[in-house]
Amino acid sequence: MSTLLIDAGNTRVKWAWLGADGRPGPVHACPHDDLTPLGLAVAQTPPQRVVGASVASPADNSAIAALVGLPVEWLQPTAERAGVRNGYRDPARLGADRWAALIGAHHEPGGDLLVVSAGTALTLDCLDRDGMFRGGTIAPGFALMRQSLARGTARLGYPEGDYAAYPQQTADAILSGCIDALVAPVERRAARFSADLGRPVRILIGGGMA
Repeated sequence: MSTLLIDAGNTRVKWAWLGADGRPGPVHACPHDDLTPLGLAVAQTPPQRVVGASVASPADNSAIAALVGLPVEWLQPTAERAGVRNGYRDPARLGADRWAALIGAHHEPGGDLLVVSAGTALTLDCLDRDGMFRGGTIAPGFALMRQSLARGTARLGYPEGDYAAYPQQTADAILSGCIDALVAPVERRAARFSADLGRPVRILIGGGMA
């Protein structure tokens, strides 16, 4: 069976074909406002099944379903699935993308994990080795940080810089500041989770800005 896997994020749609070995193949992506690449991929290899996780709008989800020509089996967060227990007070309110990542992380590689997704937003989710999702945080991602600086100031804009330990020009200062602001919560949450467990945790990082 030809199975298409879809991740409809806040900014982009990502997809991959499920291989005969049960593992996804190469990941492709396109923006929500131009699904042409996805349409070409589907035309070349018509899927028999489409499975996805989405945090996009209902309109975006409908556009994707219309393009692939099949109903999409959208993953819905639940109290428990595939060995992972959902610690959210209202399990259905957890983002489907985070839920999918937690399930995948529990099975590969498993163990005590801080599951980090660096995309439009930065999410940091704590999953213990028994499959209990204890909770997590959400912060602005790299692009949102840069946008907030550009929109909230008169002259900073979007200069291209490099990371530096001690930035000595504005472009480097912006990029370095944003990266430090993303790394700090990862380090802090990993340290807190490890201290609470009384043992080391691994950090898994994925997403478009990983």
